Amino acid sequence: MRSEVGVVDVTLRDGHQSLWATRMPTSMMLPIAERMDTMGFHAIDLMAAVTFDVCVRYLREDPWQRIRLMAARVRRTPLNGWVRSKSLISFDLVADDVIELWVQRLAANGLRRVTCFDALFDLDNLAPSIRAGKAAGLYTVGALVFSLSPVHTDQLFADKTRGPIHRVNIHQCRTVSPYFGGKLLVDNANHGLGDRQVSGSEQHENAIPSPAPKMQLSEL
Repeated sequence: MRSEVGVVDVTLRDGHQSLWATRMPTSMMLPIAERMDTMGFHAIDLMAAVTFDVCVRYLREDPWQRIRLMAARVRRTPLNGWVRSKSLISFDLVADDVIELWVQRLAANGLRRVTCFDALFDLDNLAPSIRAGKAAGLYTVGALVFSLSPVHTDQLFADKTRGPIHRVNIHQCRTVSPYFGGKLLVDNANHGLGDRQVSGSEQHENAIPSPAPKMQLSEL
């Protein structure tokens, strides 16, 4: 059986989110966009919750225009956006119809892929954005935020992976190592977090203090 390893490029989203406080302007992305589209990436990460806030508050840019401009140049590779549970771009909960409209507009402006996550693994909170993504024709990814504790066992992650796959029929699962912990260790990666027999999986590490390159090599 042939195994394939795809690469999700995170330069335009997590690259500057981790290292530049999300301050990369659209004008720095556009010159390289078409070249990136030829590289054969599985997807290109572009938007997260904080991107919308920073674009408006600090860069004085229209984040929706960023999506449209990038989508016009990146035609082969799916552009990915993140949806943070039921809080979208703030820390206040919003109604399900607002989430549905938000995801619809992500798709309408040019994203072809959406990654949905809830830090507490609450599938009831994840379900509206996942269902909205599928209804809008987006490739949907459910993300599990990795933590180290007596409760966060490999079995817990496997069980939490099966939930979104079986209940809301997501396309793929993704394990995320949060920013300042560097917590996803090589041993955990080798154990196979989640349930890779059920779905193709992705690993995403935020590389501020974490041994991300070492972990990614170990996963291969």
